[in-house]
Amino acid sequence: MYKAKTMIFLYTETPVHPGAGSGTGYIDMPVQRECFTDLPVFHASGLKGSMRDYFEDQNPKPVNEILEIFGPEPGPGASDHAGALGVGEAKLLLFPVRSLYGVFAYITCPLILQRFKRDFELVGLPTTTWPEVVTTLEPEENSIMVISKKDMDRTIIAQGTDGKDMRVVFDEFAFKAQGDENTRKIAEFIRDCIFPKVGEYDTWKKQFPNRFAIVADNVFRDFAHMATEVVTRNRINDDTGTVDTEAGGLWTEEFLPSETVFYSILLSTNPFKEKPTLKNATAVISFVKDKLDNKRFQIGGNQSIGRGIVMAHFLS
Repeated sequence: MYKAKTMIFLYTETPVHPGAGSGTGYIDMPVQRECFTDLPVFHASGLKGSMRDYFEDQNPKPVNEILEIFGPEPGPGASDHAGALGVGEAKLLLFPVRSLYGVFAYITCPLILQRFKRDFELVGLPTTTWPEVVTTLEPEENSIMVISKKDMDRTIIAQGTDGKDMRVVFDEFAFKAQGDENTRKIAEFIRDCIFPKVGEYDTWKKQFPNRFAIVADNVFRDFAHMATEVVTRNRINDDTGTVDTEAGGLWTEEFLPSETVFYSILLSTNPFKEKPTLKNATAVISFVKDKLDNKRFQIGGNQSIGRGIVMAHFLS
């Protein structure tokens, strides 16, 4: 049974491709999605593998802690004991969308916020500071909730300076903006959770509430499905200088854009290895946090072209 738990946030600094294999639509290589919501997700096995790869890069020689946390390497002895760390799937928390005013906005929705609060409770973290409105949010599909007008410096407001006719435009869709004090509280709560404690994120953290918006569940799903990056790539034949059709030289890939934010739950047991270096489950979590908190590592595909760079941050 798991004895220690925590939550990790992944802030994407370059587009990410959590590959789902071959697609049946116009995208040859789509991203992974939840079967019941159609929202992007990063499956647990891929995330855990990326984390192990990071730890092994930092420690080229096998060390006891890595084997105790992730389990033995494949080959002889692979079944000696299990790893002590359990990694959950990385769920979507914030999705960036193009904004007519202010360049871009971070959007989320009631469904995402309610799951986020439930996952807080799952890992035993206090939810007493959560605004109660999280459980009752119901924005209309033609409106968007932003922070209250007195705090808004019009970062994403496109029209209306009197507070009565505020509008935002995301991509080519216009919405009525509802200034709300509870939205500001939610924005500040999320801000304090997700941003790494490194200097280059100070400005991003300061600007976040003014870029934050809550949209209806259906609207969020549509943006998360239609506003991803779809890139056409090709492979050139060295002899002809044209597309290498025999090697499947023209294809499309889907990426989640930079500034997307995921979170995942980490669970640990006491190490299964006899006479472990890490004495208990709490030591396992502490070791992972100490080595990975506020650090960059790579997840997903296309590592050779700089995709999938994320900044990791743990809750205090």
